[in-house]
Amino acid sequence: MATMALEITNDPEAIPRRVLIADDQPDVLEALRLLLKGHGYTTEAVASPAAVLEALRQREFDLILMDLNYARDTTSGREGLDLLAQLNGIESAPPIVVMTGWASVGLAVEAMQHGVGDFIEKPWANTRLLEILQKQIEMGRQRREARRQAIVESKAQTEIAHQLHQQEREIGEARHCVFGEPLRDSVQIGCPERVLDVLHEPPRLIPTQHPIGSRDFRLSLSAVRRNAQLSS
Repeated sequence: MATMALEITNDPEAIPRRVLIADDQPDVLEALRLLLKGHGYTTEAVASPAAVLEALRQREFDLILMDLNYARDTTSGREGLDLLAQLNGIESAPPIVVMTGWASVGLAVEAMQHGVGDFIEKPWANTRLLEILQKQIEMGRQRREARRQAIVESKAQTEIAHQLHQQEREIGEARHCVFGEPLRDSVQIGCPERVLDVLHEPPRLIPTQHPIGSRDFRLSLSAVRRNAQLSS
């Protein structure tokens, strides 16, 4: 049963699709809420650019569906474009689809330059709107997953680099203690007592995937110290 629940949770279609709707007209907000609810979307409605930014600070969304005009008798789309400029500066902002009742080619192009995923004109066609939302949400989730994978890989590379640095430091210390080779760093270390007395015993060599020079193995400082302690 636990395995089945995990599979259901990991199914992209089973993950609720959350849409933030921004428009200053209550009837538009209600029409979109009913349409999207009937197709499995969870929605939240706001009526101003400030409310959009506040909602994003409070919760995560898969998509923003927003109008470009918020003041009565305004058709320039300037309020919406100003909001888009702010959203463009938010790295984790979801995909954006804009809509306006007074669309023009110039306004659509300017909106696209602010990172908008798509553009739809009021009154909208339900089928086209739903197709656009589904496509943009899928693309947004793919981008988020790519960012997450990049973070995981970056952390893994940092850890590998740290381990290699630690390995090289231990090799340098072992060579310094056993062969008297100078250390790369100016830090002084205390070599095990009587380390030279145990050189007649071949120290244990540990295989490594990262050989130093032409050597296929590295000398383990911990092994030398352990042998020295046993011989004390």
